[in-house]
Amino acid sequence: MPKKAIKSAERYRRKLKAARAAKDLSQEAIAKRFRIDRSSYSRWENNIDLVSFGNVKLLCKILDIDITDLIE
Repeated sequence: MPKKAIKSAERYRRKLKAARAAKDLSQEAIAKRFRIDRSSYSRWENNIDLVSFGNVKLLCKILDIDITDLIE
């Protein structure tokens, strides 16, 4: 994976985790909203599994963040 892509993935991971922490939500709490288990959500947050665009939009709504803040 190119260095730029690695930096972008790391930035996404940090922003997602920070937004969740700012809302005082656990991975478990968010996973329940998506009807998935905590480990599946953790894989999203750690950028191991891809998240569909629709789920990214819902995630941003849950975390009250703009999608551009998450992906830039």
